[in-house]
Amino acid sequence: HCLFPRLLLQLLDLKIFVDTDSDIRLVRRLRRDISERGRDIEGVIKQYNKFVKPAFDQYIQPTMRLADIVVPRGT
Repeated sequence: HCLFPRLLLQLLDLKIFVDTDSDIRLVRRLRRDISERGRDIEGVIKQYNKFVKPAFDQYIQPTMRLADIVVPRGT
């Protein structure tokens, strides 16, 4: 594992993880990428499934256990 994230975590006074349902994350990305970036729905979904969701599952989701505060879904 890379040493950089550990060093970065030591510099933080407070770590907050905002948990959001995966469907909401996808809808937000669809809206943004279609309206702001001019992408088509099929391309956004393909990118999300191939890159974004796996990266979230591997790198972002595990950091929830390191957070001092977890803001749960729906709050």
